[in-house]
Amino acid sequence: MRQLRECYRLSWKRPPQEYFEFQVPDAFTAESLPPPRESTPREWSLELALAKAVAITFELPEQVAGWPSFTLEAPAGGKYRDSLRLD
Repeated sequence: MRQLRECYRLSWKRPPQEYFEFQVPDAFTAESLPPPRESTPREWSLELALAKAVAITFELPEQVAGWPSFTLEAPAGGKYRDSLRLD
């Protein structure tokens, strides 16, 4: 993993499940955000908002086919601040 390269906040116009099942066009708008900095090595904190999503893109040292593995750690409760730690 070289770095977190891109970060977007998505506002859904349609249900997310509908988009992922049927690739509905114009299902969301995307607002470009500056990539968050690492809080500790290989760990990033993202500010989340209700009814919105965050899409992130990592730069990898080589081309990868498929989905790399990752873990989301989010405390229970009303806080909308989550950490992404890559194993």
